[in-house]
Amino acid sequence: PTVTYGNNVHIMPEGGAWNLRNVKLYSPMRLERWGICVLMDERSVTQPRDGPGANLDSFLSDFKKVLEACGVRYSPPSDIQFLGGDRGGSEAISQPMQRVYTNVT
Repeated sequence: PTVTYGNNVHIMPEGGAWNLRNVKLYSPMRLERWGICVLMDERSVTQPRDGPGANLDSFLSDFKKVLEACGVRYSPPSDIQFLGGDRGGSEAISQPMQRVYTNVT
């Protein structure tokens, strides 16, 4: 099916995917409660580094630019959990993800 964006722009997805770059959403909502599960060690994404997307601050800045370009207003993330490091097993991953879910619902 065709996807309709704001300003009456129509896109035909290819392979079940479409791009959100440079489009306004048809009826954007406010993103009030949301969280992030980082699949890397906290140290590796909070240290300043070079290059786009090199650290968490850079990722959040880029993500906010995409939201703004689509017309979405947002609040800061309600929670950030780090899943990387020496944690092992599915429980070590599911517990932080459950905390994010609890904090955003």
